[in-house]
Amino acid sequence: MTDMMPRDPTEQGAEVAGCASVGQRRKPIWLGIVLILGGLALPIVFLTVWGLSMAGHIGKMSESHVLEADVPGEVDFKLERTGEYWIFYQHEGTVGGRTFSTEKQLPGLDGKLTFRDLGGTEVMLDRQLDSTQAEDEKKSRTPVWQFRAEQGAWYRLTLSYPAGAEGPGRIVLMVERDIGSAPLPWVAGMCITLPLVLLAGVAGVVFGIIILIAAASGLRENKRGQTFAPIE
Repeated sequence: MTDMMPRDPTEQGAEVAGCASVGQRRKPIWLGIVLILGGLALPIVFLTVWGLSMAGHIGKMSESHVLEADVPGEVDFKLERTGEYWIFYQHEGTVGGRTFSTEKQLPGLDGKLTFRDLGGTEVMLDRQLDSTQAEDEKKSRTPVWQFRAEQGAWYRLTLSYPAGAEGPGRIVLMVERDIGSAPLPWVAGMCITLPLVLLAGVAGVVFGIIILIAAASGLRENKRGQTFAPIE
């Protein structure tokens, strides 16, 4: 019967130190993984948040109203926001579940816009191209007037045809707010911020890979440096 030789305390200390070293190197491994995943996810999260924010911003800025009007006659509508507005003639589409279709061209429709509740104060209408031109075929509409609303209020649009001209007795108009260049600051901000976000994401991935490589190299060195006492 043989007895096991007592192990050198120095060797036992080396094994304990080796195990502790392995445990310490596991933390950088997780750190490297987190940096890589974070670097990959950062641009995706940024673009998602930016897109949702911009969509909400544009949605808050837009405003449109569909008007059914008799000609000659008048129609009232309320605007909630100030800004530039377009008035389009819609020659076909669906309103209130009813499909309509009228002439594509109007014989010089005349209009007068006033504040309904402010003593009939007139609002200047800027006539656009003749109704026979500039038709938006995708939306089946033609721009007729443009005006600026200085305040949110009720407006009254009075319509008529020139003397001797004839046209549809009932038409559909679309009043739509022109958001113009409003999204440009958001786009400019994205163009400035996105490269920085991408740079941060790339840096996270690179540092994560470096940490993983260093941790893996340390584990291999630690494994080769472990020694075990012989058993007799």
